[in-house]
This record gives sequence, structure tokens and C-alpha cells, in this order.
Amino acid sequence: MFKKIILLCSVLLVFGATGIALAQEATDTVVAVDQPAVQATVQDEAITAQELDISEPTLLPYSKFYFLKNWKNAIQSVFTFGQVKKAELNLKIASEKLLEARKLAEKTNNPKILNKATELYQNKIEAVQKNIAKFKETATTSVAVSKFLDKFTKQQILQEQILDKLASQVPASALEKIQQVRERQLEQFGQVMQKLEDKDKIKARVEKGLDALKENDLKPLLNLQIIKKLEDKFPTSTLEQIKQAKTENLQKLNEKLQAMPAVAQQKIENYLDKAKTTIEKKQEMLNEIKNSLP
Repeated sequence: MFKKIILLCSVLLVFGATGIALAQEATDTVVAVDQPAVQATVQDEAITAQELDISEPTLLPYSKFYFLKNWKNAIQSVFTFGQVKKAELNLKIASEKLLEARKLAEKTNNPKILNKATELYQNKIEAVQKNIAKFKETATTSVAVSKFLDKFTKQQILQEQILDKLASQVPASALEKIQQVRERQLEQFGQVMQKLEDKDKIKARVEKGLDALKENDLKPLLNLQIIKKLEDKFPTSTLEQIKQAKTENLQKLNEKLQAMPAVAQQKIENYLDKAKTTIEKKQEMLNEIKNSLP
């Protein structure tokens, strides 16, 4: 079983950005999995509003009262001073918009509605970037910026996980918009790290964000998926730190897998089987995983 997990892990990591969404379109054979185990895995992946430090949204776009929420946010923005505080507020609102999009995806397949909800989230992430561009200090010179960067890193990782799952739930006509937002978000995440953090501290900052996530059997695998995505999108000047993080987390995953009871290994195997897609282009990651084995 452990050998199979390692093989499937390499496939998943290569296609980390499209994962489950591509699996739905794949023409190769997918191994049958136990449905209760798959459902348990999905529950483990779900990110809660509490993890995002917000309340669960109840008022959704296209509600006739949604304008009241926009008014509230606009008033808060007017009375929020300083670019760091404004960035924190926009980051919070962005998380709210993303959970609104997730709720809408549970209620409708209308691409117009889903695309608009995704756009509302994108607009707030762009607002965060504009605030950050005006920061006059970095994480090294300002405690406030350092605390913000901790929050920003954790939120970006959580939001990426939500977008990843959302991509598997929406119709093809709404998928393109989500993928565009994800690509842009990861690129901007790297640019923020480059601007605000010392190059030799990026790995520690990213790992701190990953460590803050809730514990479950899939966490080592999900961490490695996220790092792989960052490696693909972060600026060249930051790649050495990200590659170091990938190597260390790969070793942690291998150690965790070998120590796991059979039930937990089966859970990961089910997840990987569900996410499996075409075998093309897997060789690089497969070799990395093989080389990391003891």
C-alpha cells in the first residue's frame, strides 16, 4: 500500500493546481474507492469560517438585501486608517466573499452567478494587493507588518484550499474564472513575500502558515501540494527557500506515511485515487519522491 501511495502522490503533486477537477474529465481508469472513506476525506478538507477568523456568511450575492453588507463594508473601510489595517480589513472581506462563492456553488450551477461571486472575491484580493503596495516597512522593520504577514500567509493557504475544492464543484463554464483567480492569487502571494519578507525567512514564514492549519491525516499531503503550487508560481528569487520547504515536507510525509496505521493509509490512498488523472508529466515528481525514500 505504501508504494502505491507514493506513486499516486507523485501524480497528484504534478497536477496539484487542477487535481480533482481534472480527475472528473480524465479518460484513464480510476480505482474504485470506498464512499464513506471518501466522504470522510472531504470533511477533513473543508475549511471553516472560524479558521478564516470570520463568521459564516448568511447574506449572499443576488439577495435583495446584499447591498446592506456592501454598505457596512464601505463604512468600515472609511473609518479604518493605515494601509496595514486596511489590508487586514480587505483580507477579511475577501475571505467572506470566498465563502459566499462556496455557498452559492452548493445552491446553483448558474455560471453567471458563480463567476460574479468569484469576481467579488478577486476584487477584494486585488484591494489587499493595492494596500500592500503602499506599505512603507517590511516584516523585519515593523511588528505590525510581520503580524499581518503571518495572517496573510495563513489566509492565502486556506483560500487556496477552498478554491481547489471549489474548482471540483462548479460547472466547466465557471471553472475557467476560478482557475484564473487561483493562478493570479498564487503569483501575488509570491510577490508579497518578495516585498515584505527577507529572502532567507520565507521558508519559515510559509511553514508557520502551514503549521497553523488544523491537524488531520491528510495534512502532510496537503502541505506538500500547497508548497508545490508555490514553487510553480513564486518569483525566481524566492525559489530556493520554497524548494527547501518542499524537500523537508516531502521527508515528513514519507515518515508520517510509514508510521501511519493501515486505516489512515487507506484514507490517503482513497483521496489520491479520487484525485488521480493522466500519467503524463509525472516523472519529475516521481523521481523526487523515490529519491527521498530511505
